[in-house]
Amino acid sequence: MQAERLILETDDQGHLLGLPDLPPRSRIEAIFHLLPRANSVTTRRVPPLELAGKLKIHGDIVSPVIPEGDWDTLK
Repeated sequence: MQAERLILETDDQGHLLGLPDLPPRSRIEAIFHLLPRANSVTTRRVPPLELAGKLKIHGDIVSPVIPEGDWDTLK
């Protein structure tokens, strides 16, 4: 299997621009993943002002609270 990554663009009506030349008599699978727009700005998330500076983390917030042996999914 040979894979090639292409980034395609669309016009104002959503039609693909600049389609690549493909080998004749080939079957091709296409999976489309929409990329963020180049001009879009991602903003940093901030907590609500009512909570900012009032919360404290005590202990480990990553590990599970109960032991893995008690999980029903492992049985």
